[in-house]
Amino acid sequence: MMRYIHTGLFFVQENAAERPTMGSVVVMLSSSSLTLSVSSEPGFFQHSNNSENELLSYFCNYTSSDTYKTNRDTLLSSLSAGINQYGFYSSSYGEDSDTVYAMVLCRADVELDLCRECIDNAIAKLELCPDDGPLIWLGHDPSDKFGIVWYDNCTVKYSSKVMEGIMAGDPRSFLWAYIDVTIIDQNQFTNPLRNLLNNLRVQAAEGGTQRKFASGSTPIPGGPSPDNYTIYALTQCTPDLSTQDCSDCLEGVINVFLGYCDASAGGRGLSPSCNFRYEIRPFFGEIPSGIYLPYISRSSDSFT
Repeated sequence: MMRYIHTGLFFVQENAAERPTMGSVVVMLSSSSLTLSVSSEPGFFQHSNNSENELLSYFCNYTSSDTYKTNRDTLLSSLSAGINQYGFYSSSYGEDSDTVYAMVLCRADVELDLCRECIDNAIAKLELCPDDGPLIWLGHDPSDKFGIVWYDNCTVKYSSKVMEGIMAGDPRSFLWAYIDVTIIDQNQFTNPLRNLLNNLRVQAAEGGTQRKFASGSTPIPGGPSPDNYTIYALTQCTPDLSTQDCSDCLEGVINVFLGYCDASAGGRGLSPSCNFRYEIRPFFGEIPSGIYLPYISRSSDSFT
């Protein structure tokens, strides 16, 4: 299977001159003794690092223009200013059925200025809803005026229902990429990956009320080079969750992903309350240092 994937990667090179002829492909697939060269990265493959702010996915089901929308826009405009150095903020605005609840979470290794930049970009995307985004997802609640956007550096969501302290497993989004990994036995990759993600799940869940985040790496047995055959991963929950809810949230997205995409050499699982990511190259940085402020949830009276 890995040989077919490896061969297929030659067809998606950004530089057309690097793509093989059909005659070459026949030789690649029919001769198991032939050692294939390492392909360049596919044209559609994108790297992520702390200086980038990639849009990953988003959903919304809110379509009306009324008091709720006015309250939503007022609340969203306050989020980037309200964030502290832990990268988490929760607030609400409005009264009765027009109350809007919002929550933001930045990746723990992202600097504060990049966190705020990401939040502003996410808010701009949410303000386009529903003209520029999916309206529903499997199992969505039609009575909930809801929107969420995931960027590489942050997650921003709002709802007409209370979110703080409540684990939300849906909507979910999964991303993966097939890149060159020459492994004799697929279990050599899948088993270390599963163990790493589960260990990081436990570590993140045991974090305090300010941050639930863990990152780490593990070598892949049998790889010819430690640099080329190491899995790097991170897990994160919103810190308002209990230890058990964080663990359950991560376990859910990890198990679904590995049930379908365990042959992928890079991937992410995204949900409203938690997320994970792994790659076979370093992608996360050090958690920024500084004097951290206590987390305080702000309610609607903070804006009056």
